[in-house]
Amino acid sequence: MRRDEGLHTLINQAISGNRDSFSQIYDLTIEEVTRAVYFLLTDRADLEDVIQETYIQAYHALSRFDSSRNFKPWLVGIAVNQVKKQRRKNFKLFMLSEKKKQFETTTFGEDASQVVLSTLENEELLTCIENSLSN
Repeated sequence: MRRDEGLHTLINQAISGNRDSFSQIYDLTIEEVTRAVYFLLTDRADLEDVIQETYIQAYHALSRFDSSRNFKPWLVGIAVNQVKKQRRKNFKLFMLSEKKKQFETTTFGEDASQVVLSTLENEELLTCIENSLSN
């Protein structure tokens, strides 16, 4: 008798649309998923979000689960992927924050209109000098 036989029965029922069965799957697996996610996450504030996304993904992928395999490692694999996704999201947010800080501390050069005026004044001065030299 397989260790996950009870889970496989619940999985088949959940695939058939029995929501209570998925709730029971959750109850039977939440501790293991929580431990895995807790171990892998560096930011504990993301723990609940990652666990929630894990079960949402599992629910949608349940019909593709290969019943010849153990369920819990499959579910933990989904959790690992969700942790990676969260890390990428956090990294992108960090990079955007750094860019924003860099942009806020960057000082821009002279106003473009001042540069144009200075250039025009210099041209007038050069013209006057050239005229005086040629006389």
